[in-house]
Amino acid sequence: MSEEALPPELLAAIKQFVHWSTQQLEAEQAATRITTPLYHYTNATGLRGIIESQKFWFTSYRHLNDPSELTHGMDIAHRLLVAIAEQYRDGLVKIFCEMVDDLFKHGNFADVFGFYIASLSRAGNDLGQWRAYADNGRGFALGLAPHLFEMVEDSSPAPTEHIILPVVYGKEADARYCTAIEAAAAVVQGCRPHLKDQRIGIPFMRELANQLIAGQLIGISLGVKHEAYRHEQEVWLVILGTQNAQRNDVKTRVRGAEIVPYMESPLPLRDKDGITDIVIGPAAPSSTKDAVHSLLRSFGVDPNGRIRESGIPYRAL
Repeated sequence: MSEEALPPELLAAIKQFVHWSTQQLEAEQAATRITTPLYHYTNATGLRGIIESQKFWFTSYRHLNDPSELTHGMDIAHRLLVAIAEQYRDGLVKIFCEMVDDLFKHGNFADVFGFYIASLSRAGNDLGQWRAYADNGRGFALGLAPHLFEMVEDSSPAPTEHIILPVVYGKEADARYCTAIEAAAAVVQGCRPHLKDQRIGIPFMRELANQLIAGQLIGISLGVKHEAYRHEQEVWLVILGTQNAQRNDVKTRVRGAEIVPYMESPLPLRDKDGITDIVIGPAAPSSTKDAVHSLLRSFGVDPNGRIRESGIPYRAL
């Protein structure tokens, strides 16, 4: 049975859940609105390239530094689906949670959707990130003004959507998962009188499960990382959409022995004081400050008050 063939009462229930899900996402976006500068750690080539092109590279999530991107959050969701099914002690809810658990597998959507991520940080002087992402302390942390991210949120160019996703660590995402799963479970319970016929009940629960996964679980899982990365205080800019729609916009670059897919997106950081500051890495040569001063001037950006040094005692080996 297709979704269109479901009884009106069940179609209305699905639409009500989708409306709730949309409002939930909008509330989370409002609550995490960017109000302070975000920093992008990079080397000298990256710094110059970003300022010159006024574009950010968004890397395929499969090629980020954490090999468990997305799947770490999915593991949490699977654990909570089992726990919620046991908690409700309701046969219908148990069937629904098992259905979601079966559908919410990486292989079921990894070949359909494309997720491309640009990583930023609320921390502008973090030793771990200097080492990992900024040429072992010889690079830079580029500070970006909050108003730039309002422009990203509003752009949403076809065929992709841009979202801003503050990363959470460890078990911080449990509450969001539980809220979403329990909201869907409540819909199942409320529709119990209409679900006695399996020819209607199973297609309804499958469609509700798809809406839960697409509208909530994938997005939550994208923004969950292992506790070990907490010091990075990450905020992600994410381009998401179907791979078919994104195909013409995907480029590749070489990183070591790896071919890395990425997408570009404009970010007019040279306009309207988009660059708040540039932090020079703790292992950079003493001449670097003068060089950055010249770099900014060459692109029409006033360097005064925008350049500072890390100050962390660190020697790159």
